[in-house]
Amino acid sequence: MPTTTMWTTVCSDMAREDSQLIMENMKVFIAVKSQLVPCVVCALTKPHKMRYQLLKCSSETCKEAAPYDECLWKGKVLTCQGLNRVTIMETGAHETL
Repeated sequence: MPTTTMWTTVCSDMAREDSQLIMENMKVFIAVKSQLVPCVVCALTKPHKMRYQLLKCSSETCKEAAPYDECLWKGKVLTCQGLNRVTIMETGAHETL
């Protein structure tokens, strides 16, 4: 049976430019999944898409702290293509501060 991931919202309904500032201050990550899906984050009634990105930690400090274990941090970025608004979520914790 699949487990449910508990996501913590970092920011919600933020302008893309402002969300870039938040993402620049995050530890190094890679996008392991990026696809267009029907939008579920805004109130537009007209059907449109959102970009769904799943992020994974790729920080060298986390790799050095636990060389044989994967960092548990994961991020999710949902970008509404209609309004250009961004929601960022995360789960888990980094191996290092």
